[in-house]
Amino acid sequence: LPSLFLFRIYKGDLVSILKIIIYFSVFSSLIAIFVFFDLIGYEKGDYKLIQNYWTAYRLHGFIGQPTAFGGLIGMSIMLLSYLSYLNKKNYTLIWLILLIALLGSGSRNAIVSLIITYSFIGIITNKIRIKPLIIIILGILAFYSLTYFGLERFIADRTLEFRSGNEDSRLYVWKSVLKLTFNSTNNLSSFIFGNGGNELASIYRAAFNTPLHLLYDYGLIGFAFYIISFVHSLYVG
Repeated sequence: LPSLFLFRIYKGDLVSILKIIIYFSVFSSLIAIFVFFDLIGYEKGDYKLIQNYWTAYRLHGFIGQPTAFGGLIGMSIMLLSYLSYLNKKNYTLIWLILLIALLGSGSRNAIVSLIITYSFIGIITNKIRIKPLIIIILGILAFYSLTYFGLERFIADRTLEFRSGNEDSRLYVWKSVLKLTFNSTNNLSSFIFGNGGNELASIYRAAFNTPLHLLYDYGLIGFAFYIISFVHSLYVG
């Protein structure tokens, strides 16, 4: 709703909308840093703006989850690239804040997505528009990961993801979600419309796979809308 409201205010002015999203991300990043260092706190009813117990050493702020926070920052970095291109400006301070936030989030999803995005841009334009600082930050992150966990530990943790017998591996979770999805489809309507929002989390856990999660909760229709949104965007782009 806020996005639609702002879109109407600026009547579809792309530069204004890009700035709104980017400045919101900068604001989110600063709040995340303040929360991380326990400089601010907020409590209202059941809601508490505090560092997440499960991800105590990663930035998230009021987004509440580092991967979602990393997604917001990653998207904003792409938008900032485009805004810099349109306005022929550097926005150095904003770049720095967003890159620190990206590093602090520890989101592998955001980092891998950015690498793919900028590589693709480089291929289709024959130009590398990626900021050198991003490469430095990613290099520091990779070095930190290897030295902090140790090479053997780092490799062991990554290979666990592909062991189907390990209950915490992605493959095991995906297989279990698929089994639950088809076991729960006792009638056609549950397969088409799903089992309801948050149902998978209430009986099992997060699927760690958005399409699978949507397939269980919102059925074939929710799954189809999700996939079509990407296909349509790519087609229009």
